[in-house]
Amino acid sequence: MIKIEQGTYRYHTHSVCVPDITVRHGECIGLRGVSGSGKSTIGKILTGQLPYHKHKLHLPRFQSGQANPVQWVGQQCEFAFNPRWTIERSLKEAYRGHNYTHLMEQFELEFHWQFRAPQALSGGQLQRFNLVRALTPTTKFLICDEATDQLDTIAQQTIWRTIQSESDKRLLGLLIISHQIPLLNVICDHIVDMPTQDDSNFSLTKS
Repeated sequence: MIKIEQGTYRYHTHSVCVPDITVRHGECIGLRGVSGSGKSTIGKILTGQLPYHKHKLHLPRFQSGQANPVQWVGQQCEFAFNPRWTIERSLKEAYRGHNYTHLMEQFELEFHWQFRAPQALSGGQLQRFNLVRALTPTTKFLICDEATDQLDTIAQQTIWRTIQSESDKRLLGLLIISHQIPLLNVICDHIVDMPTQDDSNFSLTKS
C-alpha cells in the first residue's frame, strides 16, 4: 500500500494541509478539493518527487535504476515526453524489453502513431500514450492528477474503461485527483477531501 498521514507540507511562502490517505492494492481512492488546495502536491509526495516527514509516509521500496512502482500522470501530457524522441523510443525506455502493444490496442491507439514525435499527436492521443507508458509491468500504484479533465467525453470513457480493466487484472492501487465529482462518485471506493488551513478535521466520505 501507499500511505500519507495528516500533516503540513511547507515550501517557500505557503503551506499545504495534508489529509490522511491510504491506497491499497486493488483500491480506487478519489481526492477532491478547490484549486490551489494542494492536490497535485499530494500526488508528487506519493511518487517521491517531493519530500515529506518520513514517519508519516509509507511508499514501496525500489532500487536505484528500477522504475518507480508508483506512477503519476498529470494533466499536461505535452511535458511528459522528450520532444526529440519518438513515442516508440519513450515507451521502449519505460518497458525495458516488455511488450506494450496490447495496451495500445486497449487505449484505441493506432500502431503507427508510436513512430511519431509527441508534437505530431493530438492531446487525447498523447495522454493515452502517457498512460500506456505509466502502466508498465512494474507499476503497482497509479496516480491520475486531472488526467482526463481536458479531454472530450468519448476519450474519457476509453481511458477510464481501460484503467479500470487493468486495475482489476493487476490489482493496481489508484488515486484519482479530479474536479469532476460525478467521475469520482462512479469509479472510486472512497473520496478524500482536501483540508484547508481553517479545517480542524479531515473528512473521509464513502462515495
